[in-house]
Amino acid sequence: MEMETGDEIAIVGIACNFPGGEGIDNFWKVLEEGINCTVEIPPERFDTKEWYDPDSNKPGKACTTRAALLNEFNTFDNHLFGINNMEAESMDPQQKLLVECTYKALEDAGVPVEAISGTKTGVFVGLMNRDYEIVRSKSSDEINHYAGTGTAMSIAANRVSYTFNLTGPSLTIDTACSSFLFALHYALRAIKSGDCEAAICGGVNCIIEPCTFVSLSKAKMISPEGISKPFSKKADGYGRGEGCGVVFLKPLKKAMEDFSKIWGVINISAVNQNGRSITPITRPSQIEQENLLRSIYETHVNPSVVQYIEAHGTGTAAGDPTEAASLGSIICKNRSSQAPTLKIGSVKGNIGHTESAAGAAGLIKVLLMMHHGKIVPSLHYSKEMSSIDTEKLNLAVPTTVEPWEDSGEYGRVAGINCFGFGGTNAHVVVRQVKQPEPLPAFKRPLELVLLSAASSKSLQMTIADTADQLSTRNSITLPSLAYTSACRRSHASYRFRKAFVTNSLQHLQQEVMSARSTEFAMSKVEPQLVFVFCGNGVTLKEFSEAMLSSEPLFRDK
Repeated sequence: MEMETGDEIAIVGIACNFPGGEGIDNFWKVLEEGINCTVEIPPERFDTKEWYDPDSNKPGKACTTRAALLNEFNTFDNHLFGINNMEAESMDPQQKLLVECTYKALEDAGVPVEAISGTKTGVFVGLMNRDYEIVRSKSSDEINHYAGTGTAMSIAANRVSYTFNLTGPSLTIDTACSSFLFALHYALRAIKSGDCEAAICGGVNCIIEPCTFVSLSKAKMISPEGISKPFSKKADGYGRGEGCGVVFLKPLKKAMEDFSKIWGVINISAVNQNGRSITPITRPSQIEQENLLRSIYETHVNPSVVQYIEAHGTGTAAGDPTEAASLGSIICKNRSSQAPTLKIGSVKGNIGHTESAAGAAGLIKVLLMMHHGKIVPSLHYSKEMSSIDTEKLNLAVPTTVEPWEDSGEYGRVAGINCFGFGGTNAHVVVRQVKQPEPLPAFKRPLELVLLSAASSKSLQMTIADTADQLSTRNSITLPSLAYTSACRRSHASYRFRKAFVTNSLQHLQQEVMSARSTEFAMSKVEPQLVFVFCGNGVTLKEFSEAMLSSEPLFRDK
């Protein structure tokens, strides 16, 4: 058995906001161009001058002033989600990121918010840092009736369930740096056991408060340059990063029936703990990392099938060699001699170690690489300065963009590793599936493209964005655009609307360009459903011909 593919779960929507710009397109640019997003920590977060000292032994001081941070921090369109200004003010930015990314993941999946409302969808969130709560608790006179829900860990997941009216299980999980993969593991279990029919799974991290930097400095875990250098002799601790990633999951069988876009399929996941196999508690255990990999690659997945591992790879002197050794002894040693060298890499060189969101960054990176058919470079690594013996371990760390060849039967296959600093470990295997061919689109004489939004400005931005997409993307077809705009987007609660009647993409582009500067008025009434009965229309020859050529149902009857 090469790979068990029984009850796999499909990833049908993804969204993220990581350093280097919001959204998956910006994240892909960071990965493909090999951008390192480390910056000086700005005073809006905290005053680094007050907290910095190059001597990491100085009490109360941190040995770095740098981290990988989001471009826009704590900007939140609270009214879109029905949250008033006073409540938004009291919300942990991590909650805001989760709500926004969930909205975008559903949009990416082509699931209107009104379609998921009331469904038995679970929410599983990985979260470890409580910076906002620490900052807020210092000004106790500002605590209001929203403070409890604004900072409670449970609410990070529950807020998503409440906002989108989801009734499946909803919980926040903290296993430190493996939090997201743990949340994912339990989301998969919940779907398989029938606790929920689909799941939102997210990981999030925000850096606001300096004390974590101090404790990491004292533990000699953090890089003075604020940069993770995975598998390199220059590795001097990890660089901290922040951000959020969300995936939307449903059973593969259901995804196929729904004609969902499938980013990838989660084949299997496994979790374990170091126990006391090594001391101190924060030290990685090769024994238990190997046991974790063994539980997957000895019984469920043939090691020769996997082509890439997104490593935990934080850039610490203890962590990287241990991880590489466990991958080498369990996967590489047991690959067939025909299999190409196993590639490993770590996203942490680009966006730092995003802690509880690290697994989300790793998973979304892998899905994007599969989608584009490219393996992206792992930054700050060179063969000369490698901290691991790649020849002996039979591993390779890519330093340039390489094509990711499709291996045949199972498509592209990858594993993702995450280890919490208390020894709680997780691993998942993801593969790409061949999408079913979309049904052939019939040429209709005219198509209707619909855009709607919650405000006039938002509708203008949507129109501008549509114009940009039409001019830059060459893969769009008019029938699929019309279908998606009408059936796979939220319209029900939006009072600002614009419809384009068009017969070609060129004509649509002109129409959209000329609508860019229009001021839009709000529709005054609730949308009404209108039925039009054509009476004698069917007797018209042209009408019947048009219907025959464009409507399969009409032709069958």
